[in-house]
Formats: sequence, C-alpha cells, structure tokens
Amino acid sequence: MIKVVTDLIKYELDIRAVINLFYQNEKVYFNKDNGEEYDFLIEISVDDKKVLVTIVSDAIKETVTENLSDDFRTNTCEDQLLLRNREKKNKVKLGLYKGLSTITGHSSKWGTLTGVRPTKLIFMAKKEGMNKEQILRQFMDHYLCEESKTRLILEIAEYEYDKVEEYIDEDNYSLYVGIPFCPTTCLYCSFASNPVGGNEQIIEEYLKALYKEIEITAEFMKGKKLISLYIGGGTPTALNAKQLEELLNKIKTEFNYEAKNEYTVEAGRPDSITLDKLKVLKKYGVNRISINPQVMDDDILKVIGRHHRVLDIIDSFNMARSIGFDNINMDIIMGLPKQNMLAAEKTIKDIMNLNPESITVHTLALKKNSALTLALSEYENMLDEDVQSMTDMAFKELRYDGYTPYYLYRQKNIASHLENIGYAKRGYECIYNILMMEEMQTIVACGAGTISKKVGNPRLIIEGKPGIMPSIERYDNPRNLKDYIQRIDEITDKKRHFFNSESKD
Repeated sequence: MIKVVTDLIKYELDIRAVINLFYQNEKVYFNKDNGEEYDFLIEISVDDKKVLVTIVSDAIKETVTENLSDDFRTNTCEDQLLLRNREKKNKVKLGLYKGLSTITGHSSKWGTLTGVRPTKLIFMAKKEGMNKEQILRQFMDHYLCEESKTRLILEIAEYEYDKVEEYIDEDNYSLYVGIPFCPTTCLYCSFASNPVGGNEQIIEEYLKALYKEIEITAEFMKGKKLISLYIGGGTPTALNAKQLEELLNKIKTEFNYEAKNEYTVEAGRPDSITLDKLKVLKKYGVNRISINPQVMDDDILKVIGRHHRVLDIIDSFNMARSIGFDNINMDIIMGLPKQNMLAAEKTIKDIMNLNPESITVHTLALKKNSALTLALSEYENMLDEDVQSMTDMAFKELRYDGYTPYYLYRQKNIASHLENIGYAKRGYECIYNILMMEEMQTIVACGAGTISKKVGNPRLIIEGKPGIMPSIERYDNPRNLKDYIQRIDEITDKKRHFFNSESKD
C-alpha cells in the first residue's frame, strides 16, 4: 500500500497516474490513516518557489526538489495563472516520477506523459510559438519523454493538422452508432458488448430503442454539417443481413450525408461477415470497413476466445475486395497471451501480404472488467514482457511498406506503458479517428454505452491564446442494455437538452 500526504488534491488523478507507472497493482490512499501498513509514504508540497516530493519507506528516503520559474510569480492575470497552474502540475509529476524512478530503477519511454492524447500537448506548444527543436527540448527536459516518442507525436500532430484542418468548425459534427453485440466476447475486451447467441429478442428491442434515438438525434442536429459516420461496437456485422439493412436504411433516412462522406462500419470479426452483409454495406454508401484479425495465429485466436481461423480472416478480406471495397482497415494487438516475436512477425507479414489501406497496431491493455484481467493469474505466464520489441518491429516494417503513422493514443494499464498507433497509406487516413481522438469536433453518439462529446470553440486547439483549449462536455448513455431500452425516452430528452444548451466556457 502507498500513502500520499498532500493538500494538492486537485492533482490526485495525475499523482495516481505517475504512481501507476511504477506500482500498477498497489492500493494508493490520500491523506488517510486507515490502520493498514503502508510500503511507502509520499509527501508532496508546493509553494511559490518549488515543489518538494519526499518518498519514505523503512529502508529508503528519497527527496526531490523541482524549482518553479519566476515568470508568473508577480503576474496575476487569468492567462498567466492558468499557465502557472499547468507548470505546478507538471513539476509535481516530474518530481514524483524522478523519485520513484530512482527507487525502482525503472522508467517509461513517455516519461511523465500519462494522458491519453500526448499529441494535444504538441498543439498547445505550437500555439505558444515553439518550433520543432524547442518542442523536442521541452518534451525531453520537462516531461522526460524519449526523443523517439517526441519526434513521433510531432510528426503525427503535423500530419493530423494537414488532414483535418478544414473540418474543425463549430457547426460540424460526426456521428457514431454503437452495436453492442459480438459473436463471442474476446478475452481482453471490456467494451459494452454482449454475445449474439441467446440474445435474439433483446437485439430486436435494442434496435427499436436505437432507432428512436437516431430519429431524435437527427432532429436536433438539423442545421449542422455531418462530416463522417462510424458504426462500431461490439461488432455491427454480428447483426443479421435484414437487421443490418434496417439500421443503415434508418441512418440514411434520418441523416443528410453524401457519397463523399467518410462512412465506416466495423466488420471486425471474420466469423460475422457474409457476402449478403457486405452487399448491404455497399448499397448504403459505406466506403470504409474494418476487418480485425488481432493476430494471425490459430492457437492464439483460440486462447483469446475467437471462434475463427486465420484462413477465415483471409477469405473475408478477399470477399470484401471482390465486391469493391477499396478502403479496408485491419486491427492487430501486440502482447496477447502466447504471442511472442515470431507470432508478431508472422501477423505483420500476413497482414501486409493482404495489403489493406490502413493498419492499427494496438498494445494489449489490461482493462478493468475484461476476462483477462479478472483471471490474470491463469495467463500471466503466457504474456511476453518484450512487447516493446514487437511494436518496434511493426513500426519498422509498416514504415518500410509505405504506411505512415497518422493517429496515436494511450490507455491505462497498457503493456510496457506504450501506445496504440494507426498507420495508413497516403490518402486513406480515417478522418473520424483523428477528429474523435484529438477532440477536434463534436461527436454525437447513439446506442448503449456510447459517449457523446460536445466540443465548444474547436478551433482553439490550433489557434487563440496559449493554454486555452476547447471546452469538452460529455453525455454518457447507459451501458446496460435493459436500462438503455427502458429509459430511452428519458435518455433522448436529456440528450436533446444537452446538445441544445450553450457550451460551457
């Protein structure tokens, strides 16, 4: 157990995130004496001149001092106070990281950067007038981020800006529709997903409620410009062909989209793909699909709960090509149980032989409610610790084969504190992925377990005062299917009010 004593409670989440880099499964308590023995006592204090971090155990005492700059001390204007607060938070994380790194002998290639979207910091630095070398120095000195990671997010941030700058506008939005059903539940998954088998009746009830939400959502979004559509899950193609056609027809009837709009459907599981379903997708203007093998190894597919073979992946991909899908993404995961470097290399080689337009390389994350995490002791000896070498190999091979990294995000409890990267051939980048991940645009989401995000003044991400970013407000739909179905009228009423109200400053 770790006890933290500090009056900086507003930084609690940041402090926990840094501790988690070094002690992933330890309980952390703030300012409490609950009678339990603790392994470490961490004391953190700050004044106008410095941040002081002291870490004490029976055998160790480590003290780190981080000095604050003089720039903002006498200036009390609102903008300067905002920057001052940001500096204090970063110094707290830096002092804590240095102390724990000294004690454990461990470090992270991302240094103190624990957030989901490190690229956002690049946009902030650019707004402050920094050039590439200044940004590189800041990330290495202030965040202890390795040069290779900084150069990567610099490249991605510039690439993202070039692709989506024209779409960043208050009146633009993208639509997400969630289908929380799959053929089976994968070992590592914690999404709001339910097996198709045995749920036939509730699927029909769910779709009926979803159609009501789609109708009302289209009504209050009239006058806004729809940029991209994305149907995810779960596995949307787990629906039968008739249900899938009804869903796509409802979207086409209610929303005003054009043939040029990016329209993605996750046909993620090969065991859910049929020729009839692919024809339905083509009929309604879907121009981007995702076929997600995760790994090209039959033994590992069994371990992670997938009831299909590598050959089924190849057959599904070729079937999609045969009827004209020319923009296909494939997702893979590095660090799965029983996956070693040979299996990772085979996966990359087999995927590149198929030649999809984009490939997303995920690093395994131990998600809180996944079967893998809940039964981790059964699988720990199957997890290869050298996930870094696998992702490095994928990066090198994909670059060489003409794929460019175009978006990046990180997750809690991700293996080796790494990242997920989307790679694409030029011209095949997923606009929705960039806009959603960087929170550059309002995302209107329909379905159980989905999250809508209203982005106020989105252009603040690339212009305006330093330190000032767009406002982000969330509206979460219930994850539970029965709850969603029974409360659909209440949900849609609240959602209408959410989107019709003024954004917070």
